[in-house]
Amino acid sequence: MRSSLAWSSREVFAWLMLLAKRNQALDESIVKKIIGIALTIHWFGVDKAKAVDILVKSHNDLANVSISDFNPDKDHPTVRIPLSIQELKENGFQLGENSNENQLEKWTDFWKGVVNFDANGEKYHEDDSTKRAGKYGHFIEKLRNETELLVYAQRAYIEEVFEGYDPSNKLMWKGHNRPWDYDHILPSNNFDGRGSRLTLKYHEVCKAWQKSIGNMVAVDFSFNRATQDTVNAFEKYAENMDIAILSENLTAFTMTLEQTNDPVLTKRFVLAAKDRLIKIYEEWYEKLDIKNYL
Repeated sequence: MRSSLAWSSREVFAWLMLLAKRNQALDESIVKKIIGIALTIHWFGVDKAKAVDILVKSHNDLANVSISDFNPDKDHPTVRIPLSIQELKENGFQLGENSNENQLEKWTDFWKGVVNFDANGEKYHEDDSTKRAGKYGHFIEKLRNETELLVYAQRAYIEEVFEGYDPSNKLMWKGHNRPWDYDHILPSNNFDGRGSRLTLKYHEVCKAWQKSIGNMVAVDFSFNRATQDTVNAFEKYAENMDIAILSENLTAFTMTLEQTNDPVLTKRFVLAAKDRLIKIYEEWYEKLDIKNYL
């Protein structure tokens, strides 16, 4: 992640180097806060340079810096403010046990499901849609594909299996930028099918969640390529639960194309993928005490 910051968020990395240059002993809570803020800007920054400018101006008072300080102009945010776990669970995705068939059918992608339609699948008034876009939509659009959050959640596994991996040594990893695959627990092939998917009512919501980090896991090349897509998620991961934060309901990740016409099976998979995405996010949010910096 340090290497990723250096490559993709140079302003943030420069700020970290500035702190390192001061060579000042810092309290453990401040160190945790520095890491939390750095990753917040790295993953959810809109104008990273502007956010770092604000940090530099107050670097002598890190204890009182908050993530909300990065957004003095609410209409032009510098950083997408992380949602609380409760807010994400209850209001963010608008998917739950009470989700009806109309909502599942309208939930064709993350933006529409989060911003354009309500929990009953009815279209929001434009003003309400705009408010949801600002509070939930843009943040979740970044969250749903942020594979580095997955890496953070799996850090113990990655440190064990890939000991000695140095991402800054380009020669060592020539031809690929990491020694692991991002595996889809429920394979993409399960939802492929010429033409037929057009008549399946819930194919789009299933496909949206199938592509999200809620359905992804980082595994070493040998493990992934040994199994490919020849076995289902339960057979593949039931004895390898230590690899990642996996749903206890692995059978939910064994859907077929035809089953995307079944509202019960659709809801089971979608909610399992949603719960897993939130667990991945929660690992970062809680371990680095993000709620204390908002």
